[in-house]
Amino acid sequence: MALDTSSSSRSVAGTMRSDVAALLWKGQASAMHQYGIERLSPAATAKIDDLRVPHEGLLASTFAVITHVLRARRCSLMLLDDDQHLVVSKSHGLGPEVVAGTRLAIGERIAGQVAATRKPLLITNAGMTVPEVNYGNYATRSFISVPISSGNKLYGVLNAADKTGDIPFDEFDLTTLTLLAQHVASCIENAELHQRIARLANTDGLTGLHNHRYFQERLDEELKRAQRFGLTVSLLMADLDSFKEFNDQHGHPAGDVILEQVAQVLHNTVRPSDVVSRYGGDEFAIIAPETDAAGAATLARRLARALARHRYLTPGPDATLEVRLSIGISSFPAPAGSQTDIIAQADQAMYQAKQSRQTVAIWRKASTPRMRAARSACTSTALHLSWNGR
Repeated sequence: MALDTSSSSRSVAGTMRSDVAALLWKGQASAMHQYGIERLSPAATAKIDDLRVPHEGLLASTFAVITHVLRARRCSLMLLDDDQHLVVSKSHGLGPEVVAGTRLAIGERIAGQVAATRKPLLITNAGMTVPEVNYGNYATRSFISVPISSGNKLYGVLNAADKTGDIPFDEFDLTTLTLLAQHVASCIENAELHQRIARLANTDGLTGLHNHRYFQERLDEELKRAQRFGLTVSLLMADLDSFKEFNDQHGHPAGDVILEQVAQVLHNTVRPSDVVSRYGGDEFAIIAPETDAAGAATLARRLARALARHRYLTPGPDATLEVRLSIGISSFPAPAGSQTDIIAQADQAMYQAKQSRQTVAIWRKASTPRMRAARSACTSTALHLSWNGR
């Protein structure tokens, strides 16, 4: 498409470019809507499943600026994958075979070099400046590549090519794309921060397991899902018996060491779909989606065996104590009909397992309010954990 070089058009274009430049430099990207461009906002990344792939709204806005203001007919966002290679996460004007077949190591070709140096690059004539560039599929030999980074962290590279009118990109275009890349980096960084904060808010500080708050929220979600699709959910409440005596004798720091190890064993033993949380003190809760009471009892026995086999680090050779693990089980939608019911029933069953020195007890309707539960049909193998300094 030929560029209109009339004085009137040049004046309008020049005014638009100056206005956009001023807006970008001031960080007032929201005002760019007057040019038909969506607002660029960190809020666009409020919900991100994979932090390496920014929210679609942010990318749409970014690419709108590149195509409307820079007038680039081709552009791409390349982000680092798990192996630290650049892959195309979003593009405009590129064929699917190019997108699928592009994977660059740091330092490889132009985008890789920009990623390695963390410095933006403006090429006005690729054939003259960068001989190794294959520009056979491009309309022009001018392009821009800028890093997406924040501090010492590199996220990827933002590229633009083939400017409308077959003219080279200039310093204004380089500045614009650089600011856009900085904005994308800022949004990804903010999203990572929000995710870290959310993770900390849902994590028990001692064991690294989910905390009580997350347990309640996740149990509510799983019960609603079970009710909607006609599924069964089981809840296991587990408690380390005689743990108070161990703490009294050896101190809470020693007890914390044991709790950390128990939590790790539980986390490593459950299935990927199970949710392990620290309910409080030395009590743990395991949500077992799509699992009936019999399946939950099988899981409980597996947990008991794993804990019994574990070699515990202890505070000293005199730190010995026999500890039993008691596990109570209840299921939804029967016998428990609500979130309150399933927690109370699993807790009651755990109390019965503790009182009768069973390992596992399943709550049944015959149970009395005083936390009496019917014995499990599974083998009642007592768990003895010895803190013997080995």
